[in-house]
Amino acid sequence: PDVGIHSLGGSGSWPKGCHGSGEFHQFNIFFDYNSMPSWWKPVFKTAFSLVQQAYSNKGISFVEVRDKAKANTVVTWERGAGWLGLAIVANNPSCGTRIWAKFDNRYGASFNEAQLINQLAMLMGHEFGHNMGLSHSRGGVMNATLSNFKFTPTVWNGDPHEATLNRWFGGKPVNSPTPEPDPTP
Repeated sequence: PDVGIHSLGGSGSWPKGCHGSGEFHQFNIFFDYNSMPSWWKPVFKTAFSLVQQAYSNKGISFVEVRDKAKANTVVTWERGAGWLGLAIVANNPSCGTRIWAKFDNRYGASFNEAQLINQLAMLMGHEFGHNMGLSHSRGGVMNATLSNFKFTPTVWNGDPHEATLNRWFGGKPVNSPTPEPDPTP
């Protein structure tokens, strides 16, 4: 069944160069693994790599950082109150405000591994889309409900927001950077 996903906060619009670097737009994401549900952990990296690939095809780079102070986006898990994913964006022209994506920590336990990877990728891709200023659409990643949509690295082909992403970010693929190495003890 379809499940509703919601967004809250400002527009999420990021002026070119605001939260990014170089010729492309970059998310520096801190994942709070301490709050991540145990059943997400085995498949999380695979789901996140699908999100990285899909957005990199449109010129947006995702970098996982281990230092929360270096992040412009913080991802946490907590008990949802009528939501599975929540994008919280402060519309600050100075770009000094962090962005949060929160996910319901009860969601996903009953799925098999392939379903869970796809659903997590859809959920992350959707909420990160809100963080960049994309609104809900009929169909595609920004559809207001999760459905049987397959999240793949070419997910934007024919998606209602593909033209917007191309206009904002140039549609030029970038290589998604690898995460920072774990600090030495």
